[in-house]
Amino acid sequence: MSDNEKQNSKDRALVTISEPTHALDILPEGMMTPAAIEARMKLQTEQRNAFLGWIRKSMTEGIHFMPAPRKGTLPYLKQEGAMFVKDFFGAEPDYFVVEEIHKGTYYKITVKCALECPSGKVYKGLGWANSEEYSFLAAVESRTEAILRKGEYPKNWKREDIYTSVWEGEISTVGQMARKRALVNAVRHLPFVAELFTEERVAESKPAGISTASEEGLSAKHRARLRKIHAQHKQLGVSSHDKIKERIADLMKLSPDFSLAAFVQDDKLYTEYQDIIDLQLSKES
Repeated sequence: MSDNEKQNSKDRALVTISEPTHALDILPEGMMTPAAIEARMKLQTEQRNAFLGWIRKSMTEGIHFMPAPRKGTLPYLKQEGAMFVKDFFGAEPDYFVVEEIHKGTYYKITVKCALECPSGKVYKGLGWANSEEYSFLAAVESRTEAILRKGEYPKNWKREDIYTSVWEGEISTVGQMARKRALVNAVRHLPFVAELFTEERVAESKPAGISTASEEGLSAKHRARLRKIHAQHKQLGVSSHDKIKERIADLMKLSPDFSLAAFVQDDKLYTEYQDIIDLQLSKES
């Protein structure tokens, strides 16, 4: 055999040794025998069945999770349920801010949650939240209305000043929302959890996998309506929250102190408003 042939033979041998020859080569040495694999699968099945049984006995619908919106979908895990499951696994959460955007009246934050288990394994999840979500806007609106009713504000302040002050005071809740979602997302990466629960979807339109009749579906619809109202008035040259409310109150013959959050939940009123505003927009264009 020539020197070149000997070298090629060695190269082929190295390639054969370095390339996996079986999918289970990733398992530790001694775990690839049929008996070891069978024992491993049996143990995992027993662990899974025990975990599922514990979940069914210990977790309560409405407290730890919300029911599946329709047949073929999973219930979604709430923060309380995520805390319950991570305690079962003995996991300790740690949070990191991945991204933070603050431009004018828009605030967005992305948070990472890292769950470290006693075994040393770390399960990670991401959570997002922003200041245009319905739940946040509704809370700010409600708090503003309460302050106005009680008169607990400087005499020279207008409603817009109160709203801005409340918005700035409540903005930390957006970060809390992101942390909650990051925790839920990380917990779903723990063993067996993902096959039991999904997570709340926060999107610009209807959340995937959530019925429009569910609590989450309705919230998404109301958030979309609020964004649409602000976008429509911006097109008409009005961006102030206070001015938007004044225009709607005038158009719909409503009390000046009406709640915008409640307005978008009234299907009949909102539909009538859209007919009027669409006509105005068509005249502008």
